[in-house]
Amino acid sequence: DFCRSSGATWLPDPFLLDDHILLSHGDGFCTDDHAYQEVRSLLRSNAWQADLLQKPLTERQSMGRQMREQSKQTNSNKSTQIMDVNGATVGQTMQIHGADLLIHGHTHRPGDYPRRGQDAYRRIVLGDWHDCGWLCRQENDAFALECFSLNRYSTGAPLENEIACRHVSRDPHLPPRTRLCAHLTRDIHQPADWLILRGANTPE
Repeated sequence: DFCRSSGATWLPDPFLLDDHILLSHGDGFCTDDHAYQEVRSLLRSNAWQADLLQKPLTERQSMGRQMREQSKQTNSNKSTQIMDVNGATVGQTMQIHGADLLIHGHTHRPGDYPRRGQDAYRRIVLGDWHDCGWLCRQENDAFALECFSLNRYSTGAPLENEIACRHVSRDPHLPPRTRLCAHLTRDIHQPADWLILRGANTPE
């Protein structure tokens, strides 16, 4: 319903765009965190998701809050290194897809990481949406990581992130051939969380 109303496109994870840009949530690259990968496999299983979707919305929301709190407590006892992406895993994935640019989130380490050493790819990491929102702006062949204030949007709204992205996706002032990639925090029963947001002047 959200995708239809906002004009966004729901993508699988990972997703190859324009034959060389790979979009991903990013958690699949954190292979050094074995405990997280086990939980990730469970949450993305069809059986677990089917069981979850049979529960009332209020119960799912309560479960989500409990799981996020538990995740915070667990992560506080982990080294930061194992919670970051594994370089070998990223390199192998990029080679499989023939990509030279990776755009992802999850690690909470926003930045533009250029090609270096033997890496044949560039990596742009979007941050989590707390004090600001994050997007990667593409204009022709140029890419830029940007953050923007969320204060202009109604605070406390249950769909605050989606409201922000809906506003961006309908911005009539975007120049032609502009694409925005936004990384969203989704409900736990929605594992894929990338949206391609197109400007009003961008051709399909």
